[in-house]
Amino acid sequence: GIRGSLARDQLVVPTSGSPPSRLRSRYPMLRVGATEEASSSQASGVAASNGSKHTIATVREQLRLFWEMSVPYFKEDNGAKIMLITVIALTLLQSGVSVVFSFVSRDFWSALNTRDVSGFSNVISRFGLALIAGVPVSVFYRFQREKLALKWREWMTQRVLALYTANR
Repeated sequence: GIRGSLARDQLVVPTSGSPPSRLRSRYPMLRVGATEEASSSQASGVAASNGSKHTIATVREQLRLFWEMSVPYFKEDNGAKIMLITVIALTLLQSGVSVVFSFVSRDFWSALNTRDVSGFSNVISRFGLALIAGVPVSVFYRFQREKLALKWREWMTQRVLALYTANR
């Protein structure tokens, strides 16, 4: 069965079998079993030294592990590259929408505070246009982000299982 809990940088696999050497060499975070020391000192994801925050070395290690796990997905699947570019573009567009809403909100409160009826009606019409443009961007951004995450998780699960069960 699975022993212990997941430590920060390792995935505990069943102790009844050992992952193939190809799996261990490709994904060094896969270890058979978990020592009690590793489980207790790293289960929280924080460095064990007096509860201190992540060090630069820890962050670098996490980025390196993320890079090792994510780059093969984008190399193997061309659709993933397109989805990633789309998510990046939508992230920038979403930031632009937030800036527009910030300015419209400022103008709304200024017109309301000065009791400027014509300015207020102008701001309301700009707010309506911002909503018409901003809501689809926000919804499509979230949809694409979630879709990319789901596809990557499916790929990662299939890949790890294929590597784990290889040569069995």
